[in-house]
Amino acid sequence: MLSVPELKRMIKSYDELMKLKVPKGRVKRESIIKLIEDAGYKVNEDSSPPELRHIKTGKKMKRKPEVVKLKPPKVVSQEEKDKRKKAKEDKVKKESEKDEIIKTLRMEIAELKKQMKKRKPTNLK
Repeated sequence: MLSVPELKRMIKSYDELMKLKVPKGRVKRESIIKLIEDAGYKVNEDSSPPELRHIKTGKKMKRKPEVVKLKPPKVVSQEEKDKRKKAKEDKVKKESEKDEIIKTLRMEIAELKKQMKKRKPTNLK
């Protein structure tokens, strides 16, 4: 047999989702059970943990799914879009310049290696 505070806690857990209103203050156990039965449910105290079941169908009381509120999309001005586009283009341009420098350095290194191979080592005595 559930006590009054246990019944109130159980209803409170369902109350947020199913809108069962429990009066505040001192309430008798019978009045809380009557409130639950008027809503079309009965208390199943034999189960662990105790649960509310629908009187007609015998199904457990379902909780409503949580609804996630999405933030509205951020409004971006045309000026901000242009700044972002220009910054992206500058970044791509810098990357291509770096690639060109690396390419020329590699070519110069390859040429120097060829020249080193052509030179004959001198005999040191």
